[in-house]
Amino acid sequence: MPKKRAHHFQELTIPEQQALIARFHGRKDVRAANRKLAKLVLSWILDHPISNQEFMELFEAAGHEGEYHERPHQTTSDRVLPQVRSV
Repeated sequence: MPKKRAHHFQELTIPEQQALIARFHGRKDVRAANRKLAKLVLSWILDHPISNQEFMELFEAAGHEGEYHERPHQTTSDRVLPQVRSV
């Protein structure tokens, strides 16, 4: 993929050029940090293998938390405790 070039960079003012350069360096730092994070996660996964069952439990818990903003055990306890107290 070709690199993006600033359109008419030479026509920008010095502060605009400096801001564009700073944004470029910021994006470069983010890409480097993402690569480092991906390597770290991959090395952790390879060093700590988990079973498919454990992976699915983590995966489903993360999806539940993303939708309901709470962990599955929290949802369950919020639904079960009122029933127990009423008995």
